[in-house]
Formats: sequence, structure tokens, C-alpha cells
Amino acid sequence: MKSVNLRKIVATVLTAVLLICMVCVTTSAAVSYKGKGSKSNPYIVETVEQLDGMRNNLKAHYKLGNTIDLSTVANFKPIGTLDAPFKGTFVCDLDESGKPKFAIKNLKIEIAPAGCTKAEKFSGYKENKSGWEAGLFGCGSGATIKNILVLDATVVSKVEGCYMMNSDYTINPGTNEQGAGILMAIGKKVTITGCGVSGTVTAACNHVGGMLGLLEGSKVSKSYSYANVTSTGAWGSGGLIGSMNKKSSVNTSFYSGTFSGGQTHAGAFAGDCFLDATVTDCWAEGTVLTEDSGCFAGTKNHSDDSDLENVDVCKNTYTLAKIEGRKNAQSNKKVKNNNYITNEVGGFEMGFAAASQQEMNEAFKSLSNWVVKDGTYPQLKGIVPVKDASVYVVNEVTDEVPEDTASENQATQEDTQTSNGDKKAEVETNVIEDDSLMRVSTPELILIIVLSSLIVAAVIGSGITMVLILKKKS
Repeated sequence: MKSVNLRKIVATVLTAVLLICMVCVTTSAAVSYKGKGSKSNPYIVETVEQLDGMRNNLKAHYKLGNTIDLSTVANFKPIGTLDAPFKGTFVCDLDESGKPKFAIKNLKIEIAPAGCTKAEKFSGYKENKSGWEAGLFGCGSGATIKNILVLDATVVSKVEGCYMMNSDYTINPGTNEQGAGILMAIGKKVTITGCGVSGTVTAACNHVGGMLGLLEGSKVSKSYSYANVTSTGAWGSGGLIGSMNKKSSVNTSFYSGTFSGGQTHAGAFAGDCFLDATVTDCWAEGTVLTEDSGCFAGTKNHSDDSDLENVDVCKNTYTLAKIEGRKNAQSNKKVKNNNYITNEVGGFEMGFAAASQQEMNEAFKSLSNWVVKDGTYPQLKGIVPVKDASVYVVNEVTDEVPEDTASENQATQEDTQTSNGDKKAEVETNVIEDDSLMRVSTPELILIIVLSSLIVAAVIGSGITMVLILKKKS
């Protein structure tokens, strides 16, 4: 009788332990959000933890609902990788002046994994899994980022870029599986609209941009970079975008900062613009520290065997950027596709026509995307740039659900499809925990399972020992 009761006690204890372990597994890494994670009712990101939690649900839809200061995070882990890219949306509403209501500031990222250098013979390379992406978003695929500001950021990549072909015509590993940019390192078929960045990007890798590293089949509009960029990689570096191909396009955007380009395909605005890329209604200004870099786009452009020049990719653009130490001014006066460079000393850009401020104003005043005023160079419509991070403060987070649960960006905030194909309008009235188990990273899950197993084993062992001792006594 005693033995039966003892077995019941041991079984009860074991059941309790297992339930505790299950709770630990399903809630230890959970992050609570307001919203449903759909396009019409996205998760509201208000804290550092919630921003960090986005990496665990890469297909959900998010909206920035508070300024987030990352100064307490020593090295933020990029959201999304090549093998698991971010596929959702991340948006922010605008205030009455047209600026994003909130911002992310003091982002710090340093990517320096083992085996990422020539001296190490790139021994750390694993196809699509090397972790060589440096940016708030490491990699995005089909994602939409709208009205997101990342200010006073510091992004460093110690991955060493190299040329595509070795002397024996073999391909160097990871050549196009690396990138650095404050907002995103690598974007595949992504849409970037109304975004801005400031800070510094220092990278030895290929595809280095102030905002975006490598773009494939992507679209950028109404965006800007105030980042100071220093690249020592093999190719593809720019103040806004490092490299862009596969019909990528950028329009109504600008760069303003100090730029030091890599070994080749480097330009103050964008570096490597391939044959099918387009740059329209954009401008650049600042200081270029490398003589062989372009003052707008990469001086060695497109594929190396192409006869096309920057003016064949660009349209309605101008640059005021100047090469430090250059004593000559651009002399070309032939206008093609309405592309211009300052006629002051220090300017040089392949095929761009040298012009004064008055001449540029005359050339741009009739274009729909531009505003021309006396005394200034042409400016873009629809952009209210922000450079000073101090204008954004972190608000106290409450559990109250805002009355306006729908995003102001209704054009991109459509309802998600339900399982039967019908649209479903979702209105969330309290904080939820989404996919708790899935929000646990693989290493964390393994650790939890191992610890849980040890606890269970210890309890079972103790129970068996107790039974044996009592049996022996009886």
C-alpha cells in the first residue's frame, strides 16, 4: 500500500516538473506585442526587446510605435539572414509635418566571425549561412520597409571582400553573400520607401552602402543617407547603396556625407550599378576621400565589358560632391539624360555635364519630382529629412491599446488572407504572445531541452532511489 502511494507521489511530482519544463520552453523567449501581426493590424514595436524579437517571426508585419534607443545593446544581432531572410513589413506612421513619428537610434553592429578573412582562407564560409551580413536587417526577401529612420548608427564589418575570380578562375566563396548598410545589408526584391539613416559604416567587405549594401531586383524611393562611409572592400561601395542589379531601381533619393570608396566600382551615391539598374531623380553632396571614386556613381560601372557609362543608367540627377585634393573641375559640357555635376574645383563624374547652380535650377524646374527656389540647388518633393537623433525621445510604454489600430499607410496595410481565401479584418484589444515556441532560437531551445531533461532525470532518479530505500526498509 505504501509502495503504491509512493508511486503516485513520484508520478505527480514528475508530471509537475514536466509541465514546468514545458512552460519554460514555450514562454522563456516570448515577446508580447499589441496587434495581430497582420498587414491591417501589425505588431506594434515599442521596446528594444520587441525590436529584437522580430528575428523570431520573420514573416509577420510590424509597425514602429515608439522611439527605440539601442545604446544599451553592445552589438545588435541583424534581423534576418540569407538562409532565413525577413519577409514581412516594417513601417512607421508620419506626423503632421511629414516626418516619421518615431526612430531607432544608437544602433551598434560589428560583424567579425571567425574565418572571414583572406588570412584565414575564408574558412568560416558556409553557403548562405556564414553570417556575413551587417545591418539592422541582415537580409530581406520580398520585404517592405517604409518610413523607418535609423539614426546615429555604427555599423562595422570585418569580413574581407575579394574579387570574383582567382588566378585559376575559381570563384572565391561568399563574394556576393556579404554586405553592410545601416538599414539592410542584402535586399532581394525588397521595397524601401521614405527611410533615412545617419551615422557611420566602416567595412572591409564587398557591397557597402550607407543605407543598403547589395540590392537585387529591389526598389528604393524617397530615401536618404547622412552616413559617413568607409569601404576597403574589392568593389561595390556608395554613400546610399553599395551595389544594385537585376532591375533594381532608386528614385527621389539623396546622399550627403563623407565617402571613402573601396578598390573599384565606388561612387558617392551608389557604387556598382549593373546594366539593368536605374537611378532617377536623385542627388548627392559631400566629400569623396578616394581619387578613383565617382562623385555620384561608380567610375567603373556595370559589367566590365560594357561600353555604357553612368549617364546611361542615371536620369535627372546631379552631384555637388567633390574629391578631396583634386585641383581640376569637370570640363564636360555635353548633357545626356539631364545629369549634372558642379562646375567647381574637385568635381568629376563620368559623362555628367558641368553646370552652375543657376543652370541646374533651369534644367530641373519643370520636372515633377523637384522643387526649385532661388539661392539653392534643386530639392526633391515628398522628403522631409531628419538628421538629428535628439529630436526623438523614448516614450513610456503602457499596456493601453491605441484607438487608431490601423496604420496610416493604408496603401501598404492590406488585410491578410485567411485560410479559406477570404479577407479578415482583425482588431486586437489586448497584448498577446505570438508563437512563443517558435520565438525561441535553436541554441536556446536545445539548452532548455537539455536542462529540462537533466531535471527530469534527476527527479526520476531520486524517485527510484526513494522507492528502493522504502522497499528495502519494508
